[in-house]
Amino acid sequence: MSAILSEKPPKGAKLTRFLHETAFVLVWEHLERFVMITKEFTTRDGDEIVRVTFTVPADKWSTIVHWVGDFNDWDRLSLPFQQNRDGSWSLTLEMEPDHIYQFRYLCDSREWLNDSTADGFIPNGHLSENCLLITKRDFHSHIIEEN
Repeated sequence: MSAILSEKPPKGAKLTRFLHETAFVLVWEHLERFVMITKEFTTRDGDEIVRVTFTVPADKWSTIVHWVGDFNDWDRLSLPFQQNRDGSWSLTLEMEPDHIYQFRYLCDSREWLNDSTADGFIPNGHLSENCLLITKRDFHSHIIEEN
């Protein structure tokens, strides 16, 4: 299975290739990126969970942002972000460990947004890509830089 991010490289970006057991991913990596995904592995009632916080920066102007993915059966309305005082948007979800999820952000119910800090990307059949979220504790991207 392969996936390629088809956007034109931004100025000052470098090409990065992520190798993973289910996807081979090429992405343009900004040298200065806004961290949009954080993962915290923890336990609740004796079960391991992954608390994942998604953040959309304030410079992405929207009146509402939703998290949409296979985790919620691609429901466009069930998981809205909350807007923070600084104008950024955030959403924290408790996910099962050892899964690979596909997702995208939906802004104002019409504009799809991918996360440049996702664990990978995969073609979605709509001439674009879905982001990948990998909730394996021991997951580390193998990065190959190309000049």
